[in-house]
Amino acid sequence: SIEVKSQLQKGSTFIVTLPFERTGQSLQKKEASPFPEHPALKGKLHLLLAEDNAMNREIAAALLGECGISMDTAVNGQEAADIFQKSPAGTYQAILMDLQMPVMNGYEATKAIRASAHPRAKSIPIIAVTADVFSEDVARALACGMDDCISKPIDYRKLMEALSRYTKQKGAGNL
Repeated sequence: SIEVKSQLQKGSTFIVTLPFERTGQSLQKKEASPFPEHPALKGKLHLLLAEDNAMNREIAAALLGECGISMDTAVNGQEAADIFQKSPAGTYQAILMDLQMPVMNGYEATKAIRASAHPRAKSIPIIAVTADVFSEDVARALACGMDDCISKPIDYRKLMEALSRYTKQKGAGNL
């Protein structure tokens, strides 16, 4: 776990707690990873993550990296649309899209991706990753062409279920 204690004008303290047990004279980690293996996804997915918040990008990279999933990142919707549209078919198996970003939001970026001439424009799974999970936000995300909505903070199991489901459905390769 990670805790943060912060006071204005005084600074911040970060407390990181790791699950170790004392056995004899050496310390051994309890588990290799807190995330269950997903053999169908491990090493087979390369994602595009559109997220303007640097901390959220780092967390997503760490979470997905633990699962053997690689990714490229974009810091706004326009950059995500541009990166996807310039990529060769098959580069990305899914897009994780924040909804609230500068320059172009996730809704607009999804519409731009879906309307593009890219060979996978209509079929690439686009999953909203957002703190805005009210029913109207989810309905708007789906209406603009997204396939699903995952809430922040990211729930690992829900994300893996969605990636498994949509990458198989949308023909992301031999998964």
